[in-house]
Amino acid sequence: MYACNMESTLGGTSMQIGEVAKRTALSVDAIRFYERSSLLPKPPRTAGRFRLYTDNEVARLSFIQKMQGLGFSLREIRQILDLRENCMDPCKEVSLLVKTKLDAVRSKIRDLTKLEAELASGMLIEFLYIAGCCNHPPALERVRQGLRLAGLYEPIAEVSVSDEATARALQFPGSPTVRINGVDVESGTGTFIGIGCRLYADGSGLPSERAIMRAVQVARNQERNGGTSTAS
Repeated sequence: MYACNMESTLGGTSMQIGEVAKRTALSVDAIRFYERSSLLPKPPRTAGRFRLYTDNEVARLSFIQKMQGLGFSLREIRQILDLRENCMDPCKEVSLLVKTKLDAVRSKIRDLTKLEAELASGMLIEFLYIAGCCNHPPALERVRQGLRLAGLYEPIAEVSVSDEATARALQFPGSPTVRINGVDVESGTGTFIGIGCRLYADGSGLPSERAIMRAVQVARNQERNGGTSTAS
Protein backbone atom coordinates (compact mmCIF):
# COMPACT_ATOMS: atom_id res chain seq x y z
CA MET A 1 0.00 0.00 0.00
CA TYR A 2 1.14 3.56 -0.69
CA ALA A 3 2.90 4.70 2.49
CA CYS A 4 1.57 7.33 4.89
CA ASN A 5 3.56 10.58 4.67
CA MET A 6 5.32 9.28 1.58
CA GLU A 7 6.98 12.65 1.08
CA SER A 8 8.90 12.31 4.32
CA THR A 9 9.66 8.59 4.04
CA LEU A 10 11.10 8.51 0.55
CA GLY A 11 13.80 10.55 -1.00
CA GLY A 12 15.67 10.51 -4.24
CA THR A 13 17.43 12.49 -6.89
CA SER A 14 15.38 15.07 -8.73
CA MET A 15 14.44 14.16 -12.28
CA GLN A 16 12.56 15.71 -15.15
CA ILE A 17 9.25 14.47 -16.52
CA GLY A 18 10.84 12.45 -19.32
CA GLU A 19 12.71 10.28 -16.83
CA VAL A 20 9.54 9.79 -14.77
CA ALA A 21 7.70 8.73 -17.91
CA LYS A 22 10.45 6.21 -18.68
CA ARG A 23 10.40 4.74 -15.17
CA THR A 24 6.62 4.42 -14.98
CA ALA A 25 5.94 3.52 -18.64
CA LEU A 26 3.50 6.43 -18.76
CA SER A 27 3.31 9.16 -21.36
CA VAL A 28 4.20 12.73 -20.46
CA ASP A 29 0.60 13.70 -21.18
CA ALA A 30 -0.65 11.03 -18.75
CA ILE A 31 1.57 12.37 -15.96
CA ARG A 32 0.33 15.91 -16.57
CA PHE A 33 -3.25 14.59 -16.57
CA TYR A 34 -2.72 13.07 -13.11
CA GLU A 35 -1.41 16.45 -11.94
CA ARG A 36 -4.47 18.24 -13.30
CA SER A 37 -6.67 15.62 -11.62
CA SER A 38 -5.01 16.36 -8.25
CA LEU A 39 -3.68 12.81 -8.00
CA LEU A 40 -0.11 14.04 -8.22
CA PRO A 41 1.07 17.18 -6.38
CA LYS A 42 2.26 20.00 -8.61
CA PRO A 43 6.05 19.66 -8.71
CA PRO A 44 8.55 22.46 -8.17
CA ARG A 45 10.19 23.91 -11.25
CA THR A 46 13.69 24.90 -12.20
CA ALA A 47 14.63 28.42 -13.19
CA GLY A 48 14.04 27.25 -16.76
CA ARG A 49 10.49 26.19 -15.84
CA PHE A 50 11.19 22.43 -16.05
CA ARG A 51 9.18 20.28 -13.66
CA LEU A 52 11.25 18.40 -11.08
CA TYR A 53 10.19 15.06 -9.61
CA THR A 54 11.62 12.57 -7.10
CA ASP A 55 11.22 8.89 -6.33
CA ASN A 56 8.17 9.91 -4.27
CA GLU A 57 6.23 10.81 -7.40
CA VAL A 58 7.42 7.67 -9.22
CA ALA A 59 6.09 5.50 -6.35
CA ARG A 60 2.84 7.43 -6.28
CA LEU A 61 2.30 7.03 -10.02
CA SER A 62 3.03 3.29 -9.80
CA PHE A 63 0.42 3.03 -7.05
CA ILE A 64 -2.14 4.91 -9.16
CA GLN A 65 -1.49 2.60 -12.13
CA LYS A 66 -1.89 -0.49 -9.96
CA MET A 67 -5.19 0.73 -8.53
CA GLN A 68 -6.54 1.65 -11.97
CA GLY A 69 -5.60 -1.82 -13.18
CA LEU A 70 -7.75 -3.24 -10.39
CA GLY A 71 -10.72 -1.22 -11.62
CA PHE A 72 -10.66 1.70 -9.15
CA SER A 73 -11.83 5.06 -10.47
CA LEU A 74 -9.70 8.19 -10.20
CA ARG A 75 -12.08 9.52 -7.56
CA GLU A 76 -11.65 6.38 -5.47
CA ILE A 77 -7.87 6.46 -5.85
CA ARG A 78 -7.82 10.11 -4.79
CA GLN A 79 -9.87 9.20 -1.74
CA ILE A 80 -7.40 6.50 -0.71
CA LEU A 81 -4.42 8.81 -1.28
CA ASP A 82 -6.03 11.51 0.85
CA LEU A 83 -6.58 9.03 3.68
CA ARG A 84 -2.95 7.89 3.56
CA GLU A 85 -1.55 11.40 3.41
CA ASN A 86 -3.57 12.41 6.46
CA CYS A 87 -2.30 9.30 8.28
CA MET A 88 -5.84 7.99 8.69
CA ASP A 89 -6.47 4.24 8.76
CA PRO A 90 -7.95 3.47 5.33
CA CYS A 91 -8.57 -0.23 5.93
CA LYS A 92 -12.34 0.01 6.31
CA GLU A 93 -12.82 2.34 3.33
CA VAL A 94 -10.45 0.39 1.06
CA SER A 95 -12.03 -2.93 2.05
CA LEU A 96 -15.44 -1.55 1.08
CA LEU A 97 -14.15 -0.35 -2.29
CA VAL A 98 -12.49 -3.71 -2.99
CA LYS A 99 -15.69 -5.55 -2.03
CA THR A 100 -17.68 -3.36 -4.43
CA LYS A 101 -15.29 -4.18 -7.28
CA LEU A 102 -15.40 -7.91 -6.53
CA ASP A 103 -19.20 -7.84 -6.36
CA ALA A 104 -19.34 -6.19 -9.81
CA VAL A 105 -17.05 -8.84 -11.35
CA ARG A 106 -18.98 -11.68 -9.71
CA SER A 107 -22.26 -10.20 -10.91
CA LYS A 108 -21.00 -10.13 -14.50
CA ILE A 109 -19.84 -13.76 -14.21
CA ARG A 110 -23.26 -14.77 -12.82
CA ASP A 111 -24.98 -13.02 -15.72
CA LEU A 112 -22.80 -14.87 -18.23
CA THR A 113 -23.42 -18.18 -16.50
CA LYS A 114 -27.16 -17.54 -16.55
CA LEU A 115 -27.03 -16.64 -20.23
CA GLU A 116 -25.08 -19.80 -20.96
CA ALA A 117 -27.74 -21.86 -19.20
CA GLU A 118 -30.55 -20.12 -21.08
CA LEU A 119 -28.88 -20.82 -24.40
CA ALA A 120 -27.81 -24.36 -23.51
CA SER A 121 -30.17 -25.78 -26.10
CA GLY A 122 -28.59 -23.63 -28.79
CA MET A 123 -25.18 -22.19 -29.66
CA LEU A 124 -23.64 -19.72 -27.21
CA ILE A 125 -21.94 -16.89 -29.07
CA GLU A 126 -20.05 -14.37 -26.98
CA PHE A 127 -18.54 -11.12 -28.21
CA LEU A 128 -16.18 -9.56 -25.65
CA TYR A 129 -14.93 -6.04 -26.22
CA ILE A 130 -13.62 -2.82 -24.66
CA ALA A 131 -15.92 0.20 -24.91
CA GLY A 132 -14.66 2.53 -27.63
CA CYS A 133 -12.65 -0.18 -29.43
CA CYS A 134 -12.48 0.82 -33.10
CA ASN A 135 -12.60 -2.86 -34.14
CA HIS A 136 -15.82 -3.52 -32.21
CA PRO A 137 -18.36 -2.56 -34.95
CA PRO A 138 -16.61 -4.22 -37.94
CA ALA A 139 -15.82 -7.39 -35.95
CA LEU A 140 -19.41 -7.67 -34.73
CA GLU A 141 -20.71 -7.26 -38.27
CA ARG A 142 -18.28 -9.93 -39.47
CA VAL A 143 -19.60 -12.35 -36.85
CA ARG A 144 -23.19 -11.60 -37.88
CA GLN A 145 -22.31 -12.12 -41.53
CA GLY A 146 -20.63 -15.43 -40.71
CA LEU A 147 -23.68 -16.62 -38.79
CA ARG A 148 -25.99 -15.62 -41.65
CA LEU A 149 -23.84 -17.56 -44.13
CA ALA A 150 -24.05 -20.56 -41.83
CA GLY A 151 -27.83 -20.22 -41.63
CA LEU A 152 -27.73 -19.38 -37.92
CA TYR A 153 -29.76 -16.73 -36.17
CA GLU A 154 -28.53 -17.25 -32.63
CA PRO A 155 -28.34 -14.17 -30.38
CA ILE A 156 -24.90 -12.70 -29.77
CA ALA A 157 -24.04 -12.00 -26.14
CA GLU A 158 -22.06 -8.75 -26.12
CA VAL A 159 -19.88 -8.44 -23.02
CA SER A 160 -18.15 -5.15 -22.20
CA VAL A 161 -14.87 -5.67 -20.33
CA SER A 162 -14.12 -2.50 -18.37
CA ASP A 163 -11.21 -3.30 -16.04
CA GLU A 164 -8.29 -5.65 -15.45
CA ALA A 165 -10.08 -7.62 -12.73
CA THR A 166 -12.93 -8.48 -15.10
CA ALA A 167 -10.44 -9.26 -17.89
CA ARG A 168 -8.64 -11.76 -15.69
CA ALA A 169 -11.88 -13.33 -14.49
CA LEU A 170 -13.07 -13.81 -18.08
CA GLN A 171 -9.60 -14.73 -19.42
CA PHE A 172 -10.00 -11.87 -21.88
CA PRO A 173 -7.13 -11.74 -24.43
CA GLY A 174 -8.03 -8.34 -25.84
CA SER A 175 -10.70 -6.54 -27.84
CA PRO A 176 -12.52 -7.88 -29.75
CA THR A 177 -12.74 -11.56 -28.76
CA VAL A 178 -15.32 -13.99 -30.14
CA ARG A 179 -16.16 -17.29 -28.48
CA ILE A 180 -18.58 -19.97 -29.65
CA ASN A 181 -19.71 -22.40 -26.98
CA GLY A 182 -16.87 -21.10 -24.84
CA VAL A 183 -14.18 -21.70 -27.48
CA ASP A 184 -12.18 -18.82 -28.95
CA VAL A 185 -12.64 -18.69 -32.74
CA GLU A 186 -8.87 -18.20 -33.06
CA SER A 187 -7.61 -20.02 -29.99
CA GLY A 188 -3.99 -19.92 -31.13
CA THR A 189 -3.80 -16.11 -30.88
CA GLY A 190 -4.28 -13.61 -28.09
CA THR A 191 -2.27 -15.18 -25.26
CA PHE A 192 -2.11 -11.83 -23.41
CA ILE A 193 -4.79 -11.46 -20.72
CA GLY A 194 -5.90 -7.92 -19.90
CA ILE A 195 -7.29 -4.64 -21.20
CA GLY A 196 -5.94 -3.93 -24.67
CA CYS A 197 -6.42 -4.41 -28.39
CA ARG A 198 -6.17 -7.89 -29.87
CA LEU A 199 -4.06 -8.85 -32.88
CA TYR A 200 -5.20 -11.81 -34.93
CA ALA A 201 -3.26 -14.31 -37.03
CA ASP A 202 -3.57 -12.28 -40.24
CA GLY A 203 -2.12 -9.21 -38.53
CA SER A 204 -5.45 -7.39 -38.30
CA GLY A 205 -7.63 -6.57 -35.32
CA LEU A 206 -10.53 -8.68 -36.60
CA PRO A 207 -11.16 -12.43 -36.44
CA SER A 208 -11.21 -13.84 -39.96
CA GLU A 209 -14.46 -14.99 -41.55
CA ARG A 210 -12.82 -18.36 -42.15
CA ALA A 211 -12.02 -18.74 -38.45
CA ILE A 212 -15.59 -17.83 -37.50
CA MET A 213 -17.06 -20.34 -39.96
CA ARG A 214 -14.67 -23.04 -38.78
CA ALA A 215 -15.61 -22.40 -35.14
CA VAL A 216 -19.31 -22.62 -36.05
CA GLN A 217 -18.74 -25.95 -37.78
CA VAL A 218 -16.79 -27.32 -34.81
CA ALA A 219 -19.61 -26.24 -32.46
CA ARG A 220 -22.20 -27.90 -34.71
CA ASN A 221 -20.21 -31.13 -34.81
CA GLN A 222 -19.80 -31.03 -31.07
CA GLU A 223 -23.55 -30.62 -30.55
CA ARG A 224 -24.34 -33.30 -33.09
CA ASN A 225 -21.89 -35.83 -31.70
CA GLY A 226 -21.96 -34.82 -28.05
CA GLY A 227 -18.18 -34.60 -28.20
CA THR A 228 -15.63 -32.14 -26.87
CA SER A 229 -13.72 -31.09 -29.97
CA THR A 230 -12.46 -27.52 -30.15
CA ALA A 231 -11.56 -24.99 -32.82
CA SER A 232 -7.90 -24.79 -33.75
